[in-house]
Amino acid sequence: MDASAGFPQNLALVHSLREIDATLGQPKGSAFRAFKSLPLREGIDFSVLHPDHDSPAFTAVRAAGRLYPGALRAILVSDEARRRIEQVLKPGVEASDE
Repeated sequence: MDASAGFPQNLALVHSLREIDATLGQPKGSAFRAFKSLPLREGIDFSVLHPDHDSPAFTAVRAAGRLYPGALRAILVSDEARRRIEQVLKPGVEASDE
């Protein structure tokens, strides 16, 4: 993760797409499709962890069960990006503040 870009470095403060799917009771891939439909900025709204470049963080996120099995990288989103994804998936429903 790029520390200079302002994205939260504390893994407890970010959300995985699997967590968003689970919270909203959506099938696998729903949060990813919503994520792709939004104009989000890497390093501000989200960060991508690669097992080769971000091994300790990627391993920690995987070990915590925050990724789908077989995930090749981890997409982690900020609180604001999570709210926007939730609005795409559940229009008209107020996004949670979890």
